[in-house]
Amino acid sequence: MDKPTAAAPPLTITPPSASLPDGACDAHVHLIGDDFALWEGRVENPPPGTLDTWLDRYRTHLGQLGCTRGVIVHSILYGFAP
Repeated sequence: MDKPTAAAPPLTITPPSASLPDGACDAHVHLIGDDFALWEGRVENPPPGTLDTWLDRYRTHLGQLGCTRGVIVHSILYGFAP
């Protein structure tokens, strides 16, 4: 059976009503891309796009939030090491 494809996040967001402090950090994001092999055991497919495409979108997202830093976290879509 084919895996469902996740929906892409919106291109724009509603920024916070209060400005974030200097050095604010988005504490958790998964960046994905068609450039890398996905784990066969995943339950869904990510939205299509290259890593560069998603990185550009994430940088825009950080700017809309007012964050200057972010933490990129490994995604289970790529599997895990025992």
